[in-house]
Amino acid sequence: MLAQTVGIPGRLGAALSGLAGMEEAFVFGSWAARYLGEPGPAPKDIDVLVVGEAPLRSVRQACSDVERERLLKSCCFISCRAGPTMRRVVGKYAQTCW
Repeated sequence: MLAQTVGIPGRLGAALSGLAGMEEAFVFGSWAARYLGEPGPAPKDIDVLVVGEAPLRSVRQACSDVERERLLKSCCFISCRAGPTMRRVVGKYAQTCW
């Protein structure tokens, strides 16, 4: 719970919460796998999937302060509509951030 309010998922969730057209957001990939205890090399970036109609440019702008000030890693953003594609992209390591 604490990580979802003050950690990386929480910070990204707060940045995205007011974004028009955003339905859900997930952190996934190697960062989420390490977060859940899966062994492996340190992630080089943080993968974020934003579901809904929000333009990718708006997503990047909303998260730019978090990325610059807090994360110390780059973010890789993907934006898509809800559906089967989203489920394939996110996979088993997804962490909801909003």
